Amino acid sequence: MGRIADAKNGLVGAFIGVLSILPGASGGVAAVVFGIYERLMEDLGDIFHKWRTDFRFLLFVGGGMVLGMAVTAFGLDWLMANLEVPAMFFFTGLIVGQFPDVYKMTKEDGKKSSALNYVALAAGIAVTVLLMFAGSIEETGGDGVMARGGTMYVVLIVTGLVIAASKIAPGVSGSAILLAMGLYKPLINSFTDFDLVVIVLFGIGLVTGLVLFAKIVTWALRSYRKSTFHMIFGLTVGSTLLVAYNTLTVTDTWIEAAGGVTALVLGLALSLWLSRLSEKYSNELQG
Repeated sequence: MGRIADAKNGLVGAFIGVLSILPGASGGVAAVVFGIYERLMEDLGDIFHKWRTDFRFLLFVGGGMVLGMAVTAFGLDWLMANLEVPAMFFFTGLIVGQFPDVYKMTKEDGKKSSALNYVALAAGIAVTVLLMFAGSIEETGGDGVMARGGTMYVVLIVTGLVIAASKIAPGVSGSAILLAMGLYKPLINSFTDFDLVVIVLFGIGLVTGLVLFAKIVTWALRSYRKSTFHMIFGLTVGSTLLVAYNTLTVTDTWIEAAGGVTALVLGLALSLWLSRLSEKYSNELQG
């Protein structure tokens, strides 16, 4: 049973890793669907103790996530280098497809939204816009290469923190946020080129964020669940609008636009299929 459980955790981790890289998909939702979300949050929230008592679980889930993210990153690196416009349209479709699911989270209690909920919604949109400007403070170099400089180094660490929060909060696509910031392609390039400076700084923010935000997000969902989901919805709305805008800016010809529309439909279809798959497994788990 131990080996079977290890294999299952490794596969689930790999699936979460793949969804974590694809814009519009949520690794957090996948963790919920496969029934490991609460256990993972508890482990991350008390990592210094749980690392010893739940080592095998963390090892196989974490290893699977790294493998899934690495394989997907190399595939997307080629895609962004050779088919950037269709890829951006495809990503936009993926993000738009998750929109209804995140909206449903704000209505799960059946109550009307309060003023505090709308403030949280506005804050989510504002955060996305601010992150976009933060990512534009220092422009990347040619061909999507990450720039060097103190400001960008700070942005990398902060980005790692934000992406960590997106991994923990179900329904938020960290990759969509990166697209909105204009950092998605440079980061993918940096990872596939094994740029240790970028990888280490981003990793510092990511690991720190995972440890810090595990307790914070869990507490927020328990104490201010509706407002938290409104903020998550705001992040999704902001990401959708900004990614759509960025997609249009890289489209130069009608031929590219026509191919982009096809890619958009394919991305939307894939996103809706993933949504139905998640709902199916959630219903089976609850049943």
